[in-house]
Amino acid sequence: MRRQKYSSYLTCHDGMFCLNYIPIGNSIEFRVLEIEFWLLKWVDGQVVKRRKLKPGGRWPEGYSISADLIITLDGEDVCFTLYGQAVDLIPSPYLDQVPMGGGIVPHDALTHATCQSVDGRNMISLQCIT
Repeated sequence: MRRQKYSSYLTCHDGMFCLNYIPIGNSIEFRVLEIEFWLLKWVDGQVVKRRKLKPGGRWPEGYSISADLIITLDGEDVCFTLYGQAVDLIPSPYLDQVPMGGGIVPHDALTHATCQSVDGRNMISLQCIT
């Protein structure tokens, strides 16, 4: 299955959320429509293989997990990809975990997100507010 292309992508750079590379602030609110989990194989800091993680599917050794949040931001569907520790914020049927903080809830709940730069790394926090 090929990754769906979205017209807008949300990223976090230098402690600021950016929509299509344009800074929009360090604090935003959005609704999560869908969550897709992916397995990533990294070589020299680059993703060389990416495949969708399906319920009951294998999680091969040497792969890490990422999550694509399909969100509604100002009435537009936007893809926001989380890597590393940020994935722990998302309740997942694939991971044996307890979500940190308030986590997120797909569909009706409003999520408040903040991004900050700490020691050159972007740290994201997510809190369900409704």
